[in-house]
Amino acid sequence: MKKLSVEVGQRFRERTSWAAEWEVEFIYSDGARIPHARLRSIRSPVDARTLAIEALLDRNRFERVA
Repeated sequence: MKKLSVEVGQRFRERTSWAAEWEVEFIYSDGARIPHARLRSIRSPVDARTLAIEALLDRNRFERVA
């Protein structure tokens, strides 16, 4: 089975009624070596958030759009 990955520049949409779209700015590992992605909002570039890659790949929470 192919392991899913996240790359800089990919876009994800939240699976909520608001359906915000986010672009991956950069990827890093925290002190516990857990990979995280820094996301920037497409609608509002001043809005950013950091999520564990595992959360971003959760199909119940996000879907990849680009």
